[in-house]
Amino acid sequence: MSRISSSIPALALGLTSVLVIAVASAASTASAQASQPTDGPGFTMALTGDAIITRRLSAYSEPEFLSMIDLIRDADVAFTNLEVLLHDYEPFPAHQSGGTWMRAEPALIGELVWAGFDLVSLANNHTGDYGVEGMRLTRQYVEQAGLLHAGVGESLAEAREAKFVEISGARIALVSVASTFTAHSRAGTARGDMRARPGLNPLRHSTTRVVTANQLERFRALLREMGIGTQVQDTRVRALGTWFEAGDESGTRTTPHQKDLDDIAAVVSNASRLSDYTIVSLHGHERAGVNSRPAGGGRRGCGTWSPRAAGDRDLPRQADLLQPRRLHV
Repeated sequence: MSRISSSIPALALGLTSVLVIAVASAASTASAQASQPTDGPGFTMALTGDAIITRRLSAYSEPEFLSMIDLIRDADVAFTNLEVLLHDYEPFPAHQSGGTWMRAEPALIGELVWAGFDLVSLANNHTGDYGVEGMRLTRQYVEQAGLLHAGVGESLAEAREAKFVEISGARIALVSVASTFTAHSRAGTARGDMRARPGLNPLRHSTTRVVTANQLERFRALLREMGIGTQVQDTRVRALGTWFEAGDESGTRTTPHQKDLDDIAAVVSNASRLSDYTIVSLHGHERAGVNSRPAGGGRRGCGTWSPRAAGDRDLPRQADLLQPRRLHV
């Protein structure tokens, strides 16, 4: 069973919320509960959101800031999403960025080590800002700093891999996924004489605009009048690169790519068998109305998910959004 013990100020350290699922297998959860008293010291995780740093953190001495740093350092394991590339402008910028071309001096990775972090996710919308070379240089500096990372690789299989770290009292697995990314950032598989494409671990998705029946009919009439072609599939219409569907209320529905979902769920399921706790980081800008709620619903807090209970197939449809917090297990 998981319990939140205290919160980390979200604005300090430039950390924003990211979708993080703390996963424990049924067997390891039962073992942990049997071996530890409910009110004992337990095992702590500091799980934070996005780290976008472009200057030193260790230069600041405000008490509130240092209190947050102590909270991270005191945890048995600390995680953040590294949402910035590390290089000295050796690579050229890609034709498209994840919003802007994000980059920082390589030495700044040492600031995350100073702050007490152990694990970082590298899969996010800025992974491909400076092409494959930028991704490789970032991974190189992260590894040289002694941080465990997940979410990118020289192939799709490597990018999907769970990474493991052994610490006192537990074995932790990390799986990193992104649902918002530039097209060239997505890792690919090899085929015949064609090499695999380096990149990030993607969770692709499709978006359907739900409109009223009257709105859909008027929209189709306007498209016909303008001479814009449509694709009709049952009660759905595709036009201007978007699917439209009649429903009771207007809105947007986001549906994950089934093969991506199955492949990621298989990795999470296998990782949970080989670790005491599995952290699954999902970086995405898709949301349900507000930034603090991911697409498809959800609530604040921390949740656990047992792959066995889910039939080893599907990730939870309503995952919990974890604001920067310290997790006491």
